[in-house]
Amino acid sequence: MTTNIDDRARTVVPRWRPSLVSAFTGELSSAGSLHPALFPTRAYLDTKLAEWLHNPSIETAADLVSSALVVGATDEAAPAARAILTDPSTATSAVKLIAKRLLYAWSPEEISTLVTLPSLGPPATLEAAARSRIRILKRALSDSPRNALKWADLALEYARLAQGDKAFWAMERALSIAPQDRFLLRSYCRLAVHFNQPDKAHDLLLRSRRTNEDPWLMAPEIAVASIRGHTSRNIKKAIALLNSNSFSPRHTSELASALATVDLMSGDFRMSRRYFRDSLKNPTDNALAQASWASKRLGGLDLDPSLFDQPLSFEARTRRFRDLSEWADTVNSSVDWMKDEPFSSRPALTGSYVTSIALQDFQLAEKFARVGLLANPDDVVLRNNLAYILASLDRVDEGWLEFEKINQLGLAPTETCVLTATRGLLHFRSGDPEIGRGLYEAAVNSATGEDGDRLRALALLHLAREENRLDPIRARIAFDGAQRYIATSDANEIKALASIIENTLAPGLRS
Repeated sequence: MTTNIDDRARTVVPRWRPSLVSAFTGELSSAGSLHPALFPTRAYLDTKLAEWLHNPSIETAADLVSSALVVGATDEAAPAARAILTDPSTATSAVKLIAKRLLYAWSPEEISTLVTLPSLGPPATLEAAARSRIRILKRALSDSPRNALKWADLALEYARLAQGDKAFWAMERALSIAPQDRFLLRSYCRLAVHFNQPDKAHDLLLRSRRTNEDPWLMAPEIAVASIRGHTSRNIKKAIALLNSNSFSPRHTSELASALATVDLMSGDFRMSRRYFRDSLKNPTDNALAQASWASKRLGGLDLDPSLFDQPLSFEARTRRFRDLSEWADTVNSSVDWMKDEPFSSRPALTGSYVTSIALQDFQLAEKFARVGLLANPDDVVLRNNLAYILASLDRVDEGWLEFEKINQLGLAPTETCVLTATRGLLHFRSGDPEIGRGLYEAAVNSATGEDGDRLRALALLHLAREENRLDPIRARIAFDGAQRYIATSDANEIKALASIIENTLAPGLRS
C-alpha cells in the first residue's frame, strides 16, 4: 500500500530555490553585495536614502531598494529602482528582480513562472531540461567564475539529478567566494540535509560568525541540531533575540517556528503555541508550512485562511486543501510544490498518495512517483508507492521490479508495515491470494504507534479491494474490519477510499 507525507517529522530546514526566486523571500536582503545587511529599521532606511542621494551608484541603490521593501517605504526608493533597471552595468539579476518587485506588483502566478521546471512530464524530459540548465550555468560561470549565486544555482540543478558529489562541489565553490553569505549558508544547509548529511550543515552553521546574530541562520541551526539529535547551543540566544523585538516579524518568523517545534517535540505545548503564533505574524512560506504541519499535532493553533494566499506557499496550501478534502486542489498544489522544490521527495509523496488513495487515479500517481524518484532514487517510501501504483494498474512485473529495488535493511516499523502490505498486493495480483492475505494480516498486526490505526485501516481497505476481485464475502469482512480504525483516524483520504471501495462491493453487501 501507499503512504503519505505526515509519516515523516518536519523541521524548519531552509527552502532552497534559485537565487532569482529567493530574492522574493528576504534571504538576499541587501542585494547590492553578497553580504546582506541585517534587517533595516526606519533609521537605517534614512541612512541608505542619504547615501543614495549623495552617491547614486548601483550599490547604494540596491541597498536602498532592498531596505525599502522591508520597511515598506517603496515610494521613496522608486527612483533608485528605476536607476537599477536602466543601468546596463547592474551586476546581478537578483538586484534587478528586487527593483522590479518594488516598482511593480507581482502576483503569485507571476512569481511562480520564475521556476522553469516542467512538472509531471516524463523523467527523461525533466532530466534533459536540468542538463540544459547545467550547460547554460557552466557557460555563464566560465565568463564570471566568481558569481557565487550562479554556483549555488548550479548545485541546485545537480541536486535535481541526485548528483550529490557535484552539488556539494558547486556549493563549496560558492561558499569559497562568499563564506558568510546568508543565502549560500542556508542553501548549503538544505543541500546537506537532503543528502542525509545534517552534520555537515550543522558544523558549517556553527562555524559561521553570522549564525549568532542572524535569525535567518539561527533558525536552521536549531532545526538541524534536532535532526542530529542534539540540543542547539543557540536556544537561549534565540529566545532573547525574539524577546528583544530587534527584528521585524518577517525576519524572525522561521526562528520562532524553530523554537516552537523544539517545544512541541519536548511536550511544552503552551510555549509551542506561543512561538508558532509569533511565527505567523508575518510568516515565510516555510514557517506557514511548519505551523500547518504542527496544527495536526497541537490543539489550539488556528491558522488564518488568508495566510495561505501568500506567494510561494505551495506546501502549506497542499496541506490545507488535503485537510479540507479538496482533492483536485490538493493535486494542483502538489504540482506547484514539486515545481518549487523539485529535488524534495515530499511533494511527490503527497501527490502520489492522494491521487492513488483519494482519487484512485493511478496514471497520475505514477507520474508523481517517477518525477520524485528522479531526484530521490533511494527513497524507500516513494519507491514503494510506485510499486503499489504499478500493481494497481495490473502491471505486476513492473511492480515487482520496482519493489525489489528497495533496500529493506534498517527500515522503520512504519516502513516495514507499508512494504509488507505492498508485497501482499503484489502477490494478490500475481495469482497468490493466500500469500497475499497472510501478508496483509501481518501488516495489520505490525502497525504501531500514533499512526497505527491509519495504517491498519489502509491495509484492510486494500485487502477488501483485492478480495472483491475474488470473493465478495471476504471483501465485506475485510471492509467491516477497517471501519473501527477509520472511525479513529482523521485522515480524510481514507474515508474517501472507503467510499470508493464500498461502492464496488456487491449490492447486497453494501451498508
